[in-house]
Amino acid sequence: MASIDCEWLNTPLHSPFILASLTLFSKPNVKKHIEYFEQAAHYGVGAIILPSINPLRSDESFGSPYVRTAPIPSGLQGPSNFMGFALLGSTDNIVSIEYGLNLAKEAVKIGVPVVASVANIGSKANFLNAIQQIVAVDQLAGIELNFSCPNVLNGLALDLNLLEDVCSVCNSLPISIKLAPQADFANILNNKELFSGITCSNAYTGLMPPSLDFSTMTPFADVESWRPTGIYGPQEKLLTFYDILKFKSQSETRSIPLSSVGGFVSARDAIQAIMLGADTVQLSSAVIWKGLKIFQECNEKLELYLKENELTLDKLNGSSLAYINTSDTILASQRPVRTMYVNSAICHICDDCACVDHGCYAIHKEKNKCAEIDESLCNGCGWCQIMCAHHAIETKM
Repeated sequence: MASIDCEWLNTPLHSPFILASLTLFSKPNVKKHIEYFEQAAHYGVGAIILPSINPLRSDESFGSPYVRTAPIPSGLQGPSNFMGFALLGSTDNIVSIEYGLNLAKEAVKIGVPVVASVANIGSKANFLNAIQQIVAVDQLAGIELNFSCPNVLNGLALDLNLLEDVCSVCNSLPISIKLAPQADFANILNNKELFSGITCSNAYTGLMPPSLDFSTMTPFADVESWRPTGIYGPQEKLLTFYDILKFKSQSETRSIPLSSVGGFVSARDAIQAIMLGADTVQLSSAVIWKGLKIFQECNEKLELYLKENELTLDKLNGSSLAYINTSDTILASQRPVRTMYVNSAICHICDDCACVDHGCYAIHKEKNKCAEIDESLCNGCGWCQIMCAHHAIETKM
């Protein structure tokens, strides 16, 4: 793949797929962290965004706490059963200034563009001090201002004065602003000369309830109150797609380079984000689900897609925007009739059939027989197909 001019960084990329500011689920260790980044480089990552620095955290005042995480069940079967990981808001899951500096100094030697990240924690002076220290590291490709961490509910507010001060500290180093989902920073976005790009949307903020079953050993077993938490994983994907659409549909933001992140777990997801208008795609959920090999898979599938469709990356970018349908146009269009049917050659004739008694009138089952679907009642929703553990239900168009 040819080099990609990345307007929000000061260097071209060989791939649009970037390792997001990923918190490793272990104690920080620079040597192991660099080995991890080297593996990402081996699999063709376009750039690496370092873990966010906490401007209030110093190695002298804090130890290196473990990140407490738990998978959140989605209720679906199969490999995507878990929606994502929840991080307790009371746990410091981003790195100290010293650790961030040491990691950056080693990471820039790998040969892949490296972007530093600083979280909006503490006072303006704390924030600017952390940025001033990290931008002093030679060979950084840019800096990402993390104003999107869902665990930071009362963080430093982003305004023009702060951004102007950040620019004076960063000198000519490109600045990308990582915005929280549904953030309204219209005043900031109208001052494009102060930054090089936008990242959206990271994780949505949720509430983690107290555990009701203390016999279940989870990282949340000792939680007795509701806690703010970031929710990550494939349940975010459709929301992130919509965030890209909103961003790229507005004339004042259409020309701003956009890096998208949040809920992508496959190469298909990442390519679709580009088709909606993302210039680069940051992956973290995909790394949790599939490992660092996902970058090789994304690059190979993108290259194949471009070749098969005789496209360039520039032509692919935003190509789906012309095909966005509203609810009215979807309802007005002629939709093909779709129903489901049970493939008797695959059906296991389960005594306790998971496809039955899940709110659908169309499917029924007699003892020792395959389940059956009444086509006159089936609306083709496909929920039974999801519920069948043996994949015995298929689609008829």
